[in-house]
Amino acid sequence: MANPQKENGYTALSNELLERIYHTPLNGSEFRLCFMVIRKTYGFKKTEDRISLSQFVKGIGLKRPNICRTIKNLVANKLLLKTKKGFKFNKNYDEWVVAKRLPSSQNDNSGSSQIDNRVVAKRLHTKETITKEIKTKEELTKLRKQLTDKKVIKR
Repeated sequence: MANPQKENGYTALSNELLERIYHTPLNGSEFRLCFMVIRKTYGFKKTEDRISLSQFVKGIGLKRPNICRTIKNLVANKLLLKTKKGFKFNKNYDEWVVAKRLPSSQNDNSGSSQIDNRVVAKRLHTKETITKEIKTKEELTKLRKQLTDKKVIKR
């Protein structure tokens, strides 16, 4: 049975920053990488640390190319800062360049959050996003009868 205790070590992180992180739309690898940098820095009472790719691979369990791509995205979006000494988590969330989620109104019971489309790129239709029209059995029977009556289909 797991029994984590604060006395065995903890990472001090402000509630404001923690809430801002979990409200930020990050994918799984970005989220995990951010928290690993936070753990390796704030968890050891440092603001920045030199973290090797092999440490990321071992700590997160992703392959090197995925780690490199994720680091590149987080640095480009200014969640992580690359310094001479290594990596640093950017506490100034006003500088982050990510899709901003707008708070849903209190009267809205749909539960879905709105996204500010000025930051998110427009997606084009792809084969996966276009839904196919599925005919019911009755519709197919009706079409088959019409085609048979017109002698397009021979039975």
